[in-house]
Amino acid sequence: MAAKYRFYILIAILASAGIFLTIYKNRVLHFPLFTDKTIPVWTVESHITFEPTSKDVEVSLAIPGNQSNLAIARETQLSGKEYQFNIVENVPHKEHRRAIWKASGVDGKQDILYRTSVYDVSQRRLEFYKADIPDVPVELSEEQLVAVKEIVKNINVDPKKDKIAFIDALLDVISEKELQPQAVLLLGSKPTKDKRLKLAQTILATLDIKSVLAKGFELDKSKKKQKLTSVLCVGNESKWSFFIFGTDSHKLPPRFLFWQRGGNSLLDVTGGKDVKIRISVLKENRSAGAFAVDTASNHKSMLVNFSIYSLPISQQSTFKKLLMVPLGALIVVLLRNLVGIATSGTFMPILIAMAFLETNVLPGIVIFLLIVSSGLAVRSYLTRLNLLLIPRISAVLIVVVFIMAFLSVLSYKLGVRQGLTITFFPMIVLSWTVERLCVLWEEQGAKDVFVRGGGSLIVAVIAYFVMSNGTARHMMFAFPELMLVVLAIILLLGRYSGYRLSELIRFKAFDQGGNDNA
Repeated sequence: MAAKYRFYILIAILASAGIFLTIYKNRVLHFPLFTDKTIPVWTVESHITFEPTSKDVEVSLAIPGNQSNLAIARETQLSGKEYQFNIVENVPHKEHRRAIWKASGVDGKQDILYRTSVYDVSQRRLEFYKADIPDVPVELSEEQLVAVKEIVKNINVDPKKDKIAFIDALLDVISEKELQPQAVLLLGSKPTKDKRLKLAQTILATLDIKSVLAKGFELDKSKKKQKLTSVLCVGNESKWSFFIFGTDSHKLPPRFLFWQRGGNSLLDVTGGKDVKIRISVLKENRSAGAFAVDTASNHKSMLVNFSIYSLPISQQSTFKKLLMVPLGALIVVLLRNLVGIATSGTFMPILIAMAFLETNVLPGIVIFLLIVSSGLAVRSYLTRLNLLLIPRISAVLIVVVFIMAFLSVLSYKLGVRQGLTITFFPMIVLSWTVERLCVLWEEQGAKDVFVRGGGSLIVAVIAYFVMSNGTARHMMFAFPELMLVVLAIILLLGRYSGYRLSELIRFKAFDQGGNDNA
């Protein structure tokens, strides 16, 4: 394979890898793409208390899972050291998810906490119920079956033609205060809402209409005690209709969290008495980026656990600035190879731009011009002393450091705080810049110093505005994989050997002269 094709394949691989990883982190790990906005996060906690009646204790709690508009980010539990904890998912024909605690030899009042963080994923559709919908066993006597048939017969809606209207009418029949004799036979004298929905599910099962009983609540604001609402869910994995007593809508309230889906009980405690459960909700707004990192770390994502997000916060702060260097390098390549602006080296404009990030651009330009001009003036004087190159440049650097210290003290006394931003990093950058310009003066002359020094300053200012852009800083830190894309672009520009913009302007007169002669 020709070297040219291998080169373009390398560029395609780098760019594709960077774009794919960025899309993956945005769509799957939910890293915000352009801005680190805040998102609402609900911490839901269930507090279980009971008194043990035997040595062996088992607690089984129905817990929520991912659904169409809400997703689980993190789950934690707090119990005694005696307890073994486990989460069982997709229990066939019983529950969707359950948390199980087992212990031996416990004594006294027991407290068990289960806590989960829930966030909104309305734009990323998930399944409401992943497991197969179980068949509801119909355990009715002959007399009860006759009563069911009478109830169905008295409803003037064909369930095969309009299932939704039939279920609405059925719920109206079994929710009346003065129940029909057939409903009394099936429900008893003191029916609860759960018994009524269970009866509706049983009647639907006799008509081969599958349904799931669920319990949940709407996440709106912080509540110390949350009540569960029973819901009858009818449908399949692609389309669901929901029925709640007292509402005519077949859609759920916004941000309705299903705590229990399927099964016969919310909480089972074996070997205990005086069982109580309290569910509370705490709402808070969190950084979308930090929350995505926290969630991905909890799910042991390789892209997060083996990345800069696993470093201490102080180290991450350093990388926030360091990750902007590739963008600065891209700006230098664009302005040198395509526009034709002459600079003193490749890294000088980038380092000057990074110094401007510390000082801000206008104070940085003033400080830059003062220090560089002072350094060059001192260099001009030292030339008359006939010193060797290295001692002369070293003397210039010492004078530059003295000037920077003097400017800092002077600005502090005058109340100009911008002068105090000449920290160690900008001091090294500016000192090195003066050294480079002094060497350039020795090798190329004063004219080249002003051309390349001025070009470096222009490129540094443009690079500063790109590197200080909030969106660019966020994207490079949240998606460091974009460095692969930047690298691919720089490699591609490295093969460009055509005219630069400055050359087109420079030779425009020749082109006009050629046309006139023609």
